[in-house]
Amino acid sequence: MKLLFKKILFVVLLLSYTIGSDLDDGFSAYDKKDYQTALNLFEKACNSGNDKGCKAYKELKNRLPICSMDELSFLDDNRYFKIGVSDSYPAILADSKTIQIDKKNKTIKVWMLWIANQKEQEKFIKDYGSKYKKFGYFKRLISIDYGKMNYKAIKVTDFDCSGKSIISFDFKDVKWKKIRPNGKIEKITKVIMKKYNL
Repeated sequence: MKLLFKKILFVVLLLSYTIGSDLDDGFSAYDKKDYQTALNLFEKACNSGNDKGCKAYKELKNRLPICSMDELSFLDDNRYFKIGVSDSYPAILADSKTIQIDKKNKTIKVWMLWIANQKEQEKFIKDYGSKYKKFGYFKRLISIDYGKMNYKAIKVTDFDCSGKSIISFDFKDVKWKKIRPNGKIEKITKVIMKKYNL
């Protein structure tokens, strides 16, 4: 009986060390910005019954883009600048090469890029069907009236991670909306106005 108890205790201690080790190694990988390794280790800890591993896995998974860094390598040419993040989009960027300014009418046109996380991809699949199984990001052309602080979407294109267009459409008869204070559109408006002395 004593021998059986010692074997059970040994297995429990070994298991708890392994679970803790995966979690600790996951945090080490995260600190080194090796997010994929961290995600895998957090998942392993979670699958072993570690609640902290489950929480870390869920939080990191929702912060990471669906697309790999290789698939997003087109961002490396410095034409995109970061505007912010949201719960569903770990990166919201503006394409500096697409900025069009009409000083007479006080308007700006710019393409914005919204990179999705898994939670957003799952929402798109649920709402729009299986063609979104590879959804990775979308680009939206917006027009900003910086005189009246209004904006409207003009066009949107959804892409899979390989850069292939899933769907693209123009918005018809869209009305101007007020720019929300402290929102992404206000931020990009201020950045562009400052950069171009508007």
